[in-house]
Parts: sequence; C-alpha cells; structure tokens
Amino acid sequence: MGCRFVGINILRRCVSLFSTEVRRSDTTPWDAGSYQPALKEVLDDKALALPTECRALVPGCGRGYDAILIAKTLSLETLGIDVAPTAIAAAQE
Repeated sequence: MGCRFVGINILRRCVSLFSTEVRRSDTTPWDAGSYQPALKEVLDDKALALPTECRALVPGCGRGYDAILIAKTLSLETLGIDVAPTAIAAAQE
C-alpha cells in the first residue's frame, strides 16, 4: 500500500509541474491534432487478432483522438482519462 501511495504522489507532482509549464506557454504539447498514426496502423492491421468484445481504457488521452479512434475502429466501449487540467479543458471544448 505504501508504494502505491508514493507512486500516486510522484504522479501528482509530475502532473502539477507539467501543467504549470503548459499554462505558462499556453500550449498543449501532447496534442498533434489527430490520433497517433502508429495506433491507426496497428488497428488497421488485419493480421492482428484485436479484441472486439471488451472495453478499452486510454490513460492520458488529452483531447481523446486515440480513444475515439479505438471506439470507432474496434466498436469498443472506450474510456479516455486524463489528470492534467489543461488536457481536460481542451477535451471539453
């Protein structure tokens, strides 16, 4: 339990520092404006037996491009989450 608590505190501190830098620069550096091309390539590869009867989780989803792509391509119930205030605000636009 103690390791998990420390890990969460470290994550919160990193998010806080990153969010502060993003606010200062008024940018969203993780936002490429679309889904990740490598993800699209994997999802389109018919040689891979990707699941189609489960749920997907996309942590650190930003605006949700990858989560939307997974949901549409695989017809999965998909949950995108993010902890960065700037990312959450951008996703809500």
